[in-house]
Amino acid sequence: MKILVIIGDCLTVNSSANLCHLAYLRGLVALGAEVDLLCAKDEGARSDKALSIPSEIRCHMYGVSLYEKLSHLKHHTAQKQPEPSAEKTAAPAETGNGDSLLHGVKASVRSLYGVYGPSKAWFVKARHFSSDTPYDVLLSISCPFISHYAAYTLLKNHRIQCKKWIQIWEDPWFSDIAYDSHTEECKKEEEFLCSVAEDIVYVSPVTLSYQKKLFPASAAKMRFVPLPTYYDDTGEAPSFDHLRYGYFGDFSPEVRDLAPCYHAALQRDVPLTICGNPSGLLESRGQIAVHGRMDRDSLREYEQQVNVLIFLCNLRGGQIPGKIYQYSATDKLILFILDGSEEEQLAIRRYFEPFNRYVFCQNTIADIQRAMDELAAGKYRETARSLPDFSVERIMNLILQRGECV
Repeated sequence: MKILVIIGDCLTVNSSANLCHLAYLRGLVALGAEVDLLCAKDEGARSDKALSIPSEIRCHMYGVSLYEKLSHLKHHTAQKQPEPSAEKTAAPAETGNGDSLLHGVKASVRSLYGVYGPSKAWFVKARHFSSDTPYDVLLSISCPFISHYAAYTLLKNHRIQCKKWIQIWEDPWFSDIAYDSHTEECKKEEEFLCSVAEDIVYVSPVTLSYQKKLFPASAAKMRFVPLPTYYDDTGEAPSFDHLRYGYFGDFSPEVRDLAPCYHAALQRDVPLTICGNPSGLLESRGQIAVHGRMDRDSLREYEQQVNVLIFLCNLRGGQIPGKIYQYSATDKLILFILDGSEEEQLAIRRYFEPFNRYVFCQNTIADIQRAMDELAAGKYRETARSLPDFSVERIMNLILQRGECV
């Protein structure tokens, strides 16, 4: 099977989206597919050596925008600055003139790219890609959403040919809780991309339900397939004599509320490691250690030190952070903290509960402590087992064959 994958992003940058992207690619290789990849190349970005594109894949890369290059300049400048004092940290308005100037330049540059943002610069180059290969499948994967528009443009201009085009939406656009995309312009463009699709895959059953209501004309083309596991994390079975908890991921308070879990652990005096941004929002206290975002290899060292993984749902929207599928492939206990509307919580629990793999609780201090107490008493030990249901091979088969969902 010959497959063209389009992802308008630089895949060596450490992000949860790229972990998903690379998992899809590994799944295709595992199935024996011949894969061409159209993606971005960002030489100024801070790459993670643990993230790499499979060597079997033929890559076609195009450069990124001026906005993204300015972002790297700001990042490198920040790295050279001394750590701010507590007083300066508490007063974010007191920024240097250079930083303010760079922020203003970035804002001006960003406004030039339109609804697709800086990714449009990559598209201007990528739209010239052409191939005589008759592809069996074209996979466009977002984020970024320009991936789908690039696929549409290449097909429309007959620069590529394929038997089937599948759009994979790891996040919705207009309804995305994490970004300021709630505009009519975004909604209109998302509706257009759905209208020209042949097959649309979402990675959350709640997102699928919402998208069908938002774009009813395209509802018949939409389906749900969960994300695959990022990497092989099986190893020696952990001991549960002493429970050590870990939360690994970002926790912006507008997206996920980690405070109840933090205070529950503090009051119960249980070991808890937190790695993610904004690290300054919570402080290390007692047996709680708070760290910022880090590269993949460094993060795994912290992950290996815990035997209870904490998964926290979003505050609303029903999008499911991809780390739950990775956690499911481990032999560790999983504390599954539900959040969102009652309808969203019911739908998410209804999907995951039959696996008999997770310890559910509400996102309140009292209910998290109830779950912690039950875990400490030895309850749920039988749930700590690796699930094969989200393997890259199985998930890619579901996507390519439009088979029944796991």
